[in-house]
Amino acid sequence: MEVPEGHAGVITRMGRFHATVGPGPVSLLPVADKLLTVDLRPRVILVGPLDVSSLDNRPFRLNGKVFFQVFEPRLALLTVDTRDYLRTLVELWSMVARRTTTHGTGDELVAQLPAVSAAVGQAMNPITEQFGVRVSRVELEVEPAPEPNP
Repeated sequence: MEVPEGHAGVITRMGRFHATVGPGPVSLLPVADKLLTVDLRPRVILVGPLDVSSLDNRPFRLNGKVFFQVFEPRLALLTVDTRDYLRTLVELWSMVARRTTTHGTGDELVAQLPAVSAAVGQAMNPITEQFGVRVSRVELEVEPAPEPNP
């Protein structure tokens, strides 16, 4: 087996953490070892849409981009319950974005969008670092929510 450039490998032996390896060839014990790989390069995921309401009850739809990088492969692959740190990032973004954007009026949200985006990223980082991922920035896009069909 080989770990590609820009990736790291985590070897589990009989289901337990054994070692972290860098790019290049890797020797594994047949049947006992399993190699999990993770991309260490900076990445971006598109998140949303998320329907939120401001304090003045104006509905908005949020979309966004989360820029992140895995800095600890072992944590990213083995500590998140779902073993899927990307899905965990999206769920965390939804929770933090909803909590952060509902503290002001609709006009304040639109006017202070860069500051709100930064606040979402800052709120996410302490949580994501616990599972080996560092969020470098978040970009939010706001649009009015579509009108419900009668």
